[in-house]
Amino acid sequence: MQQLADEEVHRALAQLRPADREVLLLAAWEDLPHRDIAAMLGCSTHAVDQRVYRATKRLGTELERGHQVPARRWSRPPLEEGERQ
Repeated sequence: MQQLADEEVHRALAQLRPADREVLLLAAWEDLPHRDIAAMLGCSTHAVDQRVYRATKRLGTELERGHQVPARRWSRPPLEEGERQ
């Protein structure tokens, strides 16, 4: 997998909504358990699970927009001209 430069990740994070950025920073960078994040934000652990999942997807979309990572790690490479599926 292609490694990302810090500035690429920071740029993508800056494009997220503040709520998405907050939950990602708490979960990924601060490495807090979801139950602790839920207590801090005043919501359920399930809500944090969903927010982290959705924020992660949005971060991936922002990174893709910057052409920094492939759309999906598990996707096939593009077909060459004349090649069949």
